[in-house]
Amino acid sequence: MNKHHKIILKLFLLILLTSLIAGCTPVIKVKKSISFKTIQNEDPTLPKNEKKIKVKGINGLKKITYQVTIRDDKEISRKKIKEVILKRPKNQIILVGTLTTETVIEDVDFETKEEKDPALDGGNKVIKQQGKKGKKEIVYLRGYKNG
Repeated sequence: MNKHHKIILKLFLLILLTSLIAGCTPVIKVKKSISFKTIQNEDPTLPKNEKKIKVKGINGLKKITYQVTIRDDKEISRKKIKEVILKRPKNQIILVGTLTTETVIEDVDFETKEEKDPALDGGNKVIKQQGKKGKKEIVYLRGYKNG
């Protein structure tokens, strides 16, 4: 090895030693949760604004690899170098009711019922019970689905 090669080798070792003393860069791997998303779908069979879970959401999981720079036993920087999805999240689906009702109340006429009474003279009539109009409640269901 000539003198020139020895100088280059010493310089290389000096640079390597300086970088090791100044700061090292280990690699760490961290697992993180991936939050599921919530999707709302309209349902014309549920009462308006009522909510019902159709599909329960499940969080996913990812593994992130970082290159960490440490100096004087303290982390001074972290750079993401790789990210891998281990388990994809499953979206939560919520049904939101759009069914509305409309109630209408109508009068109902009473029926007149005649009964023969042998105690009365031929054309005479007597009111046995006074008739009274009734009420009828009609409920209309109105389902609405956007689209």
